Amino acid sequence: MRKLGQINETIKTRPSNVITTTTTTTTVTQDPVPPRSLNTHLQLGESHLPYAEEDILEITDPNNKIFNKPAPPPDPNGPPLRKILFWNDAYSIKHFYFGYGREPFLRAKCPVNTCYTTSNRSLFPLNEIDAVVWHWRSQDRSFPKKRYGQVYRRRHPLPDQYRNYAQGKTKMAAWFVSNCQTEGGRERVVQMLRRWIQVDQYGGCGTLKCSRKQANNCETMLSNDYKFYLSFENSLCKDYVTEKLFSKLRIDVLPVVYGFGNYSMLAPPHSYIDALSFPNVKALADYLLYLHHNDTAYNQYFAWKRFHVIPTDWARISRAFCQMCERLHKDNSTHIYDMQKWFVVDSDCITKSDRKLKSFNGK
Repeated sequence: MRKLGQINETIKTRPSNVITTTTTTTTVTQDPVPPRSLNTHLQLGESHLPYAEEDILEITDPNNKIFNKPAPPPDPNGPPLRKILFWNDAYSIKHFYFGYGREPFLRAKCPVNTCYTTSNRSLFPLNEIDAVVWHWRSQDRSFPKKRYGQVYRRRHPLPDQYRNYAQGKTKMAAWFVSNCQTEGGRERVVQMLRRWIQVDQYGGCGTLKCSRKQANNCETMLSNDYKFYLSFENSLCKDYVTEKLFSKLRIDVLPVVYGFGNYSMLAPPHSYIDALSFPNVKALADYLLYLHHNDTAYNQYFAWKRFHVIPTDWARISRAFCQMCERLHKDNSTHIYDMQKWFVVDSDCITKSDRKLKSFNGK
């Protein structure tokens, strides 16, 4: 066992020579019977897979209904078969949204496709495993000892050419949240925003509900009814950006971000509102009210959709695994990364007691 991949809960972006991590989340049983298969999603042109705390949908790939198919023998004249073990699961998804066996590599048309994925720790002797992928938030924390790698994604569908994105929307802002008390103090910001604008709160910390199993319906509701979505991070750390931004860029709602990520590098230009760019919450609320009453200014935040396309989830995930497969064949060197230092020590997190946040919150 020589390499270890990691999928984390966040998107942490650094220069190209540094690991980038992300997560997705959903619920599924070992033998699910979902309302739609993954292939159905792809055939319908849907650009996302379910993830995180906000929109969860059960899925499976009909090509991978057989759990851990026997490994096909490698071509004796070709490269050896590289074996990738999913050590635990990504929020109950054992195949990490990619799939089992060689099929997903072939379906993704990887330049190097002689790799095989499995979540069965007994399928191959551990000393024959070439890469191990693990999820740090999984309930199964029996991590292997060697660590390496990353999987990364972003998303967006093909855009409409011209339209009024404010038309028909009667509500101001929505927030889906299940973590009610955070170090970054986002709940305090929302509490203050409510003094001036309507904020509808869904999930475990609010009074409104939208089932996680009806993710598409929730997104449709947000697109049709709300002008803004509060994409507020629970932690304020350098380079910490999660799906709370990217999921909402995919639909027709304007994200208001609250975090310390480099949003200008990650997101299309003029596609979001950075809450911390305002001197205080009142100034932010005033600007949201201005956009609420000015369709022209509001629509400028969607102009990027005429020129920019963010690849689908499947494209992002498959690209990462294609790169992993290729590296397993070509890269025989050993790399050791201090994940604790990169992910924790160098994150430069601040808490709600920080002077800047107190000023922003009006304390």
